[in-house]
Amino acid sequence: MQVMSALGTIPAATDRHIAMTTTAQQMAAANAARTGFVIVNDTAVNAWIRFGAAATATPGNGNIKIPPGGRYEMPLVVDIRAISIIGEGAGNITATEYV
Repeated sequence: MQVMSALGTIPAATDRHIAMTTTAQQMAAANAARTGFVIVNDTAVNAWIRFGAAATATPGNGNIKIPPGGRYEMPLVVDIRAISIIGEGAGNITATEYV
C-alpha cells in the first residue's frame, strides 16, 4: 500500500533484519522495481556492502564500508543489482528496501 505525503507518494517498503557474519551473503536480491535502500549498522564492527557481486571487508572494488552506528542511504541514482554484505564480526543489520 502506498501512502501520500505533502511531497508525493511514499513508496512501499520491505524491512529486513540480517544476521551479518564474516562470510559474504546476499542481503537483497536484484530488484528492477527498487526506488531506494537504507542500511543501518547496529553492530560494534564495520559492515561492508557491494552491489552486483560478493562483498569483501576491504576498500576498493565497489565495496562500501558502513562503520558501527553508521548508515548507508542509496543516492538518487538507484542501483537495482543484488546487494551483498559481510562483517568484520557478527551482528544484526537493519535495512529497508523501497519499491
